[in-house]
Amino acid sequence: MSRPIVYIVIVVLAALAAGGAYQVLKPDVIEVQVPTTTDEAVKPAPAPSPKPEHGDFQKRFQPAPPVPGGSGK
Repeated sequence: MSRPIVYIVIVVLAALAAGGAYQVLKPDVIEVQVPTTTDEAVKPAPAPSPKPEHGDFQKRFQPAPPVPGGSGK
């Protein structure tokens, strides 16, 4: 046999050996089944939250008079 064919045969045999070793040595996977309950109570949908009150848009940007007896900052 010629040298390239020998290399190809060695690579194929190494790949087959690695695949076989993987099949033999891989850990067994245990599938856990979650028990299903068919008589679950139906949960009601949460009530929509009320819209927050942001106040009057026009009054928001008007200057307010200082608070009497304030800290004077």
